[in-house]
Amino acid sequence: PERMTHTRDGQRVRLMANINLLSEVRLASELKAEGIGLYRSEFPFLIRTSFPTENEQYQIYRRLLADAPGAELTFRTLDIGGDKLLSYSDLETGDNPALGLRSIRFSLKHTGIFKQQLRAILRAAADFDNLRIMFPLISSLEEFRSARNLVDECRAELGLGGVPHHAAPQVGMMIELPAVVEIMPELSREADFFCIGTNDFVQYLLGVDRTNAQMASYYRPG
Repeated sequence: PERMTHTRDGQRVRLMANINLLSEVRLASELKAEGIGLYRSEFPFLIRTSFPTENEQYQIYRRLLADAPGAELTFRTLDIGGDKLLSYSDLETGDNPALGLRSIRFSLKHTGIFKQQLRAILRAAADFDNLRIMFPLISSLEEFRSARNLVDECRAELGLGGVPHHAAPQVGMMIELPAVVEIMPELSREADFFCIGTNDFVQYLLGVDRTNAQMASYYRPG
């Protein structure tokens, strides 16, 4: 009850927090957030000099879940590429990194790295109530299914190994590409939830580089 938020005219709203670093969790709690609506899981990757191991990720996620306010936490899986590059990766930027091997495309190409992250998330959330796993930059039904199948694969492996883990996470995706608009009915039958990533969605819809100050007048979300 103490975390319930209302507007001045009495309308009930759910105030969730977006988290980059563990140090921000305390602030979210002080502001009485009802949960973590988005944890950007790439930050532990960006601040290192090599890919974190499954156990290193597990320790970070475990701390996050232990300190998180509320009873809901959404992990966005690794979202690198574009303007978020890893100095230690052989990730090819190409002439236009925003249209290159980034986000879920990187994860599906490097399934070993992806499965390490998924296993770490599932293990860390073994005792957590409402775990949500969200894939960034999905462009097709097949892509979503491939990513979700890897979640199921990790759950099965952990189960066979007798490793405590979250058995039934909600699995969703970000809407960031115009390509998915026409297939939303199909996606809505398979995804548990959606999150609209307005920054990239507007960028791709209008063909405007959102990081280019000279193009600011073209970048119009409204």
